[in-house]
Amino acid sequence: MSDGPQGDATAEGDGGDDGEVADLESVEIITAEVEEDGTVVVDDLVAEVDAQGNIVATDELVEIDLPDGTVILDETFSVADESGELVVIEEDTTVFTPEDQDETTPTTAAGAAGDGDPSTNGNGATPAAGA
Repeated sequence: MSDGPQGDATAEGDGGDDGEVADLESVEIITAEVEEDGTVVVDDLVAEVDAQGNIVATDELVEIDLPDGTVILDETFSVADESGELVVIEEDTTVFTPEDQDETTPTTAAGAAGDGDPSTNGNGATPAAGA
């Protein structure tokens, strides 16, 4: 891993015979909006941009938190085709309802499953007073 600034990456070219190496920079844009009914929408877009300013790939995560406790997560991965147009290669949509919390516990962002109980920090341990 490089000690350079975050967001910089080096990737091999797109299969050309010249062995060209392209420098990529990550650009992240986060927007959030609260609707009148209390619905919260957060859009987190990460784009990989080449040295010429062309977007070569994106990862977009949209989270919608509804007032009834329902959470909708929609993640879309796209890459640029030969003409530079973004093409969706994978889209995953997950809906969590308040009833789901009683039945299953999704894994945490780090991938480790907790006990799902926020009063125990999700890992069975009771948080310290004042924490």
